[in-house]
Order: sequence, then structure tokens, then C-alpha cells
Amino acid sequence: MVTNSSQEVAQLKASLREMAMVGERADPLVFGGRENIIEDVMQFARRLPPTGPRGNTVVIDGPPGAGKTALICEIARRLSREGASPILQLEPPSRQEVADIYAQLAAALAGAPLEAGRTTTRREAGLAFRPGGIGAVASKDETVAPPSIESPLAVDNLRAGKAWQSDERAVVFIDEIQNLTSNRDADECRLARALHTQDRIPVLLVCSGLSNSQDILERAGLSRIGTGNRFSLSPLAVDEALTCARSTFDLVRNMGLPGSDKAASEWAERVAYACDGWPRHLQNYFNACWTTLGSQDTPSLDSADLEAAMSLGDELREKYYADRIARTSLPIEVLAALQQEIDENQSVTDYQAISSIGYAIDALPATTKQAVRHRFSSDAACFDKMLAVGIVSLDDRKRCVSPIPTLGEFILAEYAAGKR
Repeated sequence: MVTNSSQEVAQLKASLREMAMVGERADPLVFGGRENIIEDVMQFARRLPPTGPRGNTVVIDGPPGAGKTALICEIARRLSREGASPILQLEPPSRQEVADIYAQLAAALAGAPLEAGRTTTRREAGLAFRPGGIGAVASKDETVAPPSIESPLAVDNLRAGKAWQSDERAVVFIDEIQNLTSNRDADECRLARALHTQDRIPVLLVCSGLSNSQDILERAGLSRIGTGNRFSLSPLAVDEALTCARSTFDLVRNMGLPGSDKAASEWAERVAYACDGWPRHLQNYFNACWTTLGSQDTPSLDSADLEAAMSLGDELREKYYADRIARTSLPIEVLAALQQEIDENQSVTDYQAISSIGYAIDALPATTKQAVRHRFSSDAACFDKMLAVGIVSLDDRKRCVSPIPTLGEFILAEYAAGKR
């Protein structure tokens, strides 16, 4: 499709600007490289209690930028198309959000009002939901407390013995699970345990997060998560990234972006190789492309500045790294010291990592050292923070490694620049 009118051009430019602002939770336009994982999780979601097995909680982990959030969003979209009810929680839930999740489960699986469990409501005369099932009649204008839905059993009781149908099922997704509280009695931990162990309602729990996610879940009381239920993401292979890039550019061309097959192929190849296989970087370079194309008077792959788009993509990638470093609240000297040790040994034990952090903190200027010691209770707490934001990760042997080589290179380059 070729755009000709000024209205079509304006619409295309508006679409490109909108796509350039899309975050990882809606990225990418065409999802590629994880089809086997998607199908495996979909299969778990088709065999749920009370007739299917319990304890089938899925864990999707991997380094920052590996596409975990994009993956669970894509799985949620596909489940929704199948008629299931996905409930997407993009971080460990607060106490109120736990109540909201149970309210959504009650609405999806038991037909309860979505307000259930949230606020006190005023009802007309009729049957009112109560914990354990349908309760007394509420008179007109009487203020009735909503049901206390705080367990899978309470959701099941709302059904009053009605048999489950094959199309009645829900999947609760919790992202950033590495940030789950260490207090196993907290509401969010009790929610995760309840969904993991229950055998009364057709619901599956899917957790995604960084490399220490399974350890965090075990501390919360979710034991015996099967090896077949854990999916550890790694970079996309070159052909997978290339397929995704080509498919995305073809889709945007079908939306009205002019450009020859040759130009589309050239743009796709540059994006695929620049991202090093990391979906988060793939999104950064896509966003850079849409920004560059949208800045043209008449967007076209044939005439737009590909080098300018790649340069902007490099900037977006570096900004992503800088933002992640800032989230540690640690001086670059500490991050660089651990990165250097990892580079020298390929991997280190947690004891070695914590020792390296401690030596680096002790070598800081007095005021900086004091600030770090005040901010963190111990060297181990510093290490946990680095794990939590993905500066380092744990491999299958529980050894500390650098999750993304270019992130490690960026840390060392920033450290070197600061010394000059």
C-alpha cells in the first residue's frame, strides 16, 4: 500500500509516533523467537484443577532485556483469544492488589461482581454474596459489605457446587517476581502459595523475573516447582531476531509505510544485528526507526536516514543501561570492581562477589563510603540489589555472571570515563 494523500501521510506519521512510544509491555509488533515456550505455557493453561494437576506454577526467568514482560503479555493475549481470562500483574501485588486479583478471579470464574472484595456497596433488594457462598437478602438501600474473597476456596464456594466448564479458566501473571517480599507471611506470598497449591479452581500461576526468581519463590514457600515448568530466556538467535525484524517491517509497510523490498530487508538486517539478540534492544532500535521515519515530511524506508536511526538506537540502548545502573544506587566503582572480577574468572561464587563488593566500598572516598554503608545494611544487601535489577545474575550452578556482555562493557567504559 502506498500513501498518497496528505491525510494518509498525516495518519502514517501519527502511527509512527505512537509506535515509537510503545514500551516493552506491548512490544514487539510481531512476536518471534519464543514459540516453543509460548506453546508449552498454553498447554499448562489447558490442564488445570480441579481435573488437572495442581502445583503447575510456571517460572519464566532471564536477564534484563530478555523479553520476559513482552513474552507474558503475548501469552496473555493468546490465552484471551482462546477464551481464557488472563490477569496481568506487572509487579508483585500490594495488599489491595491481592484483593483485586481475587475479585477478578471471582468475576471471571464465578460470575461475581467485579467490585467484590474492593469497597462497601449499596445494593437493591436481592441476594448478596458472602464468604462461602450466597447469603442473606439485602433490603433496599441497605449498605452491604462485599464478600471477603481471599482464597481459591472462597472463589470456588461462590459457585455453590456448579460444575466447571472446559472454557472456564484463568491465568494469573506476576511479573518482576524477584521483588517479592522476603516476608513469607505477607499477602502477596500467601496469594502465590495459595494459587500454587490449590486444587479447587481452574487457575494457573505464571511468574516472571530475573535469574534468582525461583529462589525467591522457594523462600516464599513455593517448593517443588518442576524443572519442566521453568523457562530460562537467553538471547534470540540471529535468524530469530532477523525473522522478527523482517516481520515487523513488513507489517508496518502493510499499514502504509512506503519502501522497497530491498530497503525493508536492509533495515531489518541492521536492526537484527544491532540488537545482539536481546528483545529489549530490538524494541529500542524499532523505536529509533519509527522516530526517524516519523520525522520525515513523507516517511519512506527508501529515503530515510538508516544511519541516523541506528545511532539513535545506540543512544536508547545506552540510556537503558544507564537507567538500570542508577537503579542500584551504588557507585560505578563498585559495579566495575565486580564486573572486572567476573571478566577475569568468567563466573564467581556469591561469597567472592560479596567480598569484591566489600573491598570496592572500602576503597571509596570517606563520604561516599559512608553514604553507601548508610544506604545498605551489608555487602550482601548490595549484592542482592545488583541481582534484583539485573546488573549480575546467577547461572545454573548458582554462580554470579554478567547477564549481558554489552552491559558489562558499558559499566567498565563508564568507570574508565569517570577516571579520566
